[in-house]
Amino acid sequence: MTWTLALAVTPSGIGAAKIGANDVPETTGYFPEMDRAVRFSAGGESTNSPEKTVLVVEAGIQPQQLRWFLGELIIGGVPAETVQVRSDVEVLTAAFGGPVLLVDADNETMVLPSGTGGEPLHAGRAGEIVADTGAQLLLVGHGDVRGKMLAAFRDLGPVELDRPGVARLALENPVTGSLVSLDPAQDPVEVASRATNRSVAGYATIIVVALAVILALSFFF
Repeated sequence: MTWTLALAVTPSGIGAAKIGANDVPETTGYFPEMDRAVRFSAGGESTNSPEKTVLVVEAGIQPQQLRWFLGELIIGGVPAETVQVRSDVEVLTAAFGGPVLLVDADNETMVLPSGTGGEPLHAGRAGEIVADTGAQLLLVGHGDVRGKMLAAFRDLGPVELDRPGVARLALENPVTGSLVSLDPAQDPVEVASRATNRSVAGYATIIVVALAVILALSFFF
């Protein structure tokens, strides 16, 4: 049977969820690396690569960073043409049926309902936005970090989420569109190729340094 993967990606890690053999969206964990998220999520499925992958990126992501994530996906064995790209604000707006104010606990920023953000955390400012827009305040990030911030926003009725939870919501609230249309003959593959070349160069450097250390030590023994 085929399966679907969702990955909520940030520079610090990846939250993963899937719809697999049981046909029910479930979280699979939080991972430091893309290929590990793909491999672990494939456990119990009939294929190592999902039929479809939903890549949930932070609103306002820079093109260079998006290319990097796409390249990492391809290196992890996910075909570019099977990837759908969505923003976290779009996913959360669909999931909660209206405007959301995303309080990113990990990055200590607020993303407005319009999808623009980067504002510093401020409970008073958050209260103004909620009052003006009727937005649901969402406190997103690692549990221990969210816990430290919860008291400041408690009066605004926050809903707490981790990154795997955001990925699961993307599966529970599917859409047909994508932020970018991926052509496997173009940029993502080039990014993957560059990343692979960097990895090879890195291994070569390690080998050269190791040989130099061995030669240096040989003079003392």
